[in-house]
Amino acid sequence: MTNEQQQQGKDDLLKDILLKREQREAAEFEKKELSEADEKHRKEVIGMQRESDDAANVKRTLRIQANCDHRKGTVVKHKGVLRAKQIDFMVNHHVFSNGQQRVKCEKCSMKWYPGDTKEYLLRPVLSKTRVPNHTRDSQGVPIGWREALWMASADNTTNTRTTAERIVQVITPPDAEVPKTK
Repeated sequence: MTNEQQQQGKDDLLKDILLKREQREAAEFEKKELSEADEKHRKEVIGMQRESDDAANVKRTLRIQANCDHRKGTVVKHKGVLRAKQIDFMVNHHVFSNGQQRVKCEKCSMKWYPGDTKEYLLRPVLSKTRVPNHTRDSQGVPIGWREALWMASADNTTNTRTTAERIVQVITPPDAEVPKTK
């Protein structure tokens, strides 16, 4: 074998190695592209399923809140509703540290805020969006902020009104004597 033939053999071997390497890299690139496309499709499917689940959860929550009588001691039976003998609403009136008020039903988690009417609920969380009021009392009358406050009054519930702590600034007059601490 001559040097030229040996060189030709080495060149052919090198070409084969480079060709196989290029084919391998092309296969890996194609596999990566497919996996990225699969991942993107998977994320889209998960997003659509999440939106569907969220819509179903909202619908279920609204149905529960619309059918709730907001009273303690009542149980929904298979064929009708059993009512308690005395009226005791299962609602809590809370005042937050910033002064915002809320009445919440502890049975269905419905929340009423100032500004809610019998026709619309004003949702401060949704940038003051008005949504149709879906809540009703046991007689089918819509419940707004006034009705929720009435349910939360001391005459209509045994629940205690709650208030968050507020920081109160105490101003002492300049001529006041400050007690000394030990």
